Amino acid sequence: MATIFGSFEFLCLLNLVMPSTGCKISTLGMEDGRIKKSQITTTGVARGTTARGWQARLNKNIPSYGAWCAYVNIGSKKYRNYDQYIQIDLVNLTTITGIATQGRHPSRGNEHVTNYKVSYSKDNRKWTFYNEKDQSSNEIKIFQGNTNDSSVVRHDLNPAIIARYIRVHPGYELGNSACMRLELYGCPVEEVILSYSMPVGQKTKNGKVHYKDTTYTGLITNGL
Repeated sequence: MATIFGSFEFLCLLNLVMPSTGCKISTLGMEDGRIKKSQITTTGVARGTTARGWQARLNKNIPSYGAWCAYVNIGSKKYRNYDQYIQIDLVNLTTITGIATQGRHPSRGNEHVTNYKVSYSKDNRKWTFYNEKDQSSNEIKIFQGNTNDSSVVRHDLNPAIIARYIRVHPGYELGNSACMRLELYGCPVEEVILSYSMPVGQKTKNGKVHYKDTTYTGLITNGL
């Protein structure tokens, strides 16, 4: 187990797993089919449709519906809902550096997702929502989605996600269509840190370094 004695060593340790170290970023396989049907699951599909998760491939129009459309007949009438999701199993631990989305095409022009949240997991048991870039806050990031059914909107993730499983949670209002196609970007993880020690929640005197590892989703013991 690595022990960290100061902010300098802490930053060096994290550099071992950041994507800037030898990660050749490319598509992860939604569009070209390397991600198989069996790796894609959803909480449900829109009532009366066959808009399955495996149809949610960027730039593709796969019969019979051409996108994944979430089940939108449950949830709050007052607030925007994020309870539905499409889940992708990347099989191996992966550095995820970006995500791109589209709506359903052809459609009536309104079958797209205007915003969404992202969560991720290493083991499909403990899930973490992606936070805003200011990782000292616990505010879940809401990604801006699409304004039509065909344009692609891409977001780079900074910091990147290190996970095997990823979920995209479309924001929707009760009864309104929420359809999407997507692609993920990144690279396989070659090296990982199994365990280490650091003070959780502390800051340096100048406030510039906050000891919070947002890529780690394992066990925290005694505040370390």
